[in-house]
Amino acid sequence: MMNINSSDILTLDNNNEYVVVSKIVYNESEYIYLVNINDNSDIKFAEIENENGMTYITEINTNEIDLLEQLMPLFAKDSKEVLTHLKENND
Repeated sequence: MMNINSSDILTLDNNNEYVVVSKIVYNESEYIYLVNINDNSDIKFAEIENENGMTYITEINTNEIDLLEQLMPLFAKDSKEVLTHLKENND
């Protein structure tokens, strides 16, 4: 089982590398917001699933609007908290 955190870099099945911008928990599931490190217009949202000692990243389909509407404010809040922490450490 792999522990995934914000700012980790993951290589997905498409062989592109993505940075974990944000990680949240919603309804007892973990979700991540990913940005391609070579093309920041390539963003993905995914669920982290752990089964039998293995970690799986399952991309959320963009037509899952109801789920994305719930997740987006949580990702925004988490990102704001990360920026606040960074600012405090740089002052």
